[in-house]
Amino acid sequence: MWSTDIETRHRQRQTLITICPEYRARFVALWEQLKELLAAFLAENLDVTVYLPQSFPANIKDTVRQAGATLVEVTGPQEIVTKAHTTGELGSPIREQALALETARGLVVITGCAHPGIATMVREAKAQLGGDVYLALGGFHLGGASATQIVATIAELQELGVQRSAPSHCTGDAARRAFAEAFGAVSIRYVGHLPGSCATGVGTGRFAGLLRQRAASGLRGIDPAAWIGRRLSRDYLIGSNTRREG
Repeated sequence: MWSTDIETRHRQRQTLITICPEYRARFVALWEQLKELLAAFLAENLDVTVYLPQSFPANIKDTVRQAGATLVEVTGPQEIVTKAHTTGELGSPIREQALALETARGLVVITGCAHPGIATMVREAKAQLGGDVYLALGGFHLGGASATQIVATIAELQELGVQRSAPSHCTGDAARRAFAEAFGAVSIRYVGHLPGSCATGVGTGRFAGLLRQRAASGLRGIDPAAWIGRRLSRDYLIGSNTRREG
């Protein structure tokens, strides 16, 4: 039975990966999905720099190099482009980065799966960049979490001054409902996700799509963070808790 403690669950999964061939195969398949997604993106966007956590598997990094793109292995926080930052690797044993955008409305913190904890990642982004946090978006990794943990996470985010939330995929249905109730009309709801999966992030997938759209539009000489911020504002941040991403 899975523990309700996030760190303990990580250790349980690592043990299963080691001793259970079926679970190990599933874990490997998730990395293969990421590799295929990355390869597809790079096939159409060669002249890019890819920022990956240093702890990512070698075959994922090789996918970037083989495509001819520039690879940056992320350890600590750094600016990617003007007003767009990586928090650097966070958490243990699964290390992860978050993307933090400086927008006119405040910080937008985008996570993949938030294995280190969504509140931890938002807190780190805020400490690094300062200012208010307008939106936390992505997987919050609360699938299977207890009601007490969900309530505590929401309270932490509210204490950090997060104004809007957009929980997706591995957040879990119970947590998404709790966020919708806690944030009311400023909680953004998604459909089309894979419940309980950390393999695909609606938030980060959408962001990649925005980058692709920007490249296809031939946009040059503008602030990418500002452009993406405007698109996020138009596509996501105006609406109620019934707004959906298909």
